[in-house]
Amino acid sequence: MAFATKEDVVNYALTLLGVTRYVTSLSSPTSAEEVVASKVWDQAYRRTLEEVQPHFAVVREALTEDTSIEHKEWKYVYDVPSGVLVPLKLYQTTVTYWRPTVLPKYQPPFVIEYDTANAKNVLLTNLPDAGLVYVKDESDVTKYTPLFIEALAWTVAAAMSKGLRMEPSFQARADQMADLNTRRARAEEENRIHEMRTQDPPWILARNNKPPGW
Repeated sequence: MAFATKEDVVNYALTLLGVTRYVTSLSSPTSAEEVVASKVWDQAYRRTLEEVQPHFAVVREALTEDTSIEHKEWKYVYDVPSGVLVPLKLYQTTVTYWRPTVLPKYQPPFVIEYDTANAKNVLLTNLPDAGLVYVKDESDVTKYTPLFIEALAWTVAAAMSKGLRMEPSFQARADQMADLNTRRARAEEENRIHEMRTQDPPWILARNNKPPGW
């Protein structure tokens, strides 16, 4: 089955629940299934994105510094890109990344907080020329992988089973399957991860008798 729209995913979720009354539109809901699905969809797909952190939703973006804001505890204040669901890590845009390794290197600390004076979220760090790797709010269903679809469909099914007031046993089963398939999808994504190590400073290379670029 090809999944091109959120309605396709919802109908698959209904199939998993054994329901044959399918939906045609979540934007103009009329049936009970459409009304419930329209209420749970946004929460379900964003929650699944946050928990699975799929590669198709992970982006790398250079940050824009806001020099008009000064902070007592952090050196740099950056604007937070729109659509950030899960900030993963910072990197320095002026540093060349090299030599894949499974060993994670030191990650620069940062914090995202709401700046009330400027009415916006800001990212605070001591890293200059910072870029952010993050999970974005990806709503394009055509980009979803089979395991992500399975996890999302069961998450939708679990939420809809409660909204449609199904038997408690159905609800419990859907919750279990949602958790299981979310963990499976996350495990698949973990297998795709290969951390990149930054170039060591020249004095570290010299200490270790390694030429630059080793």
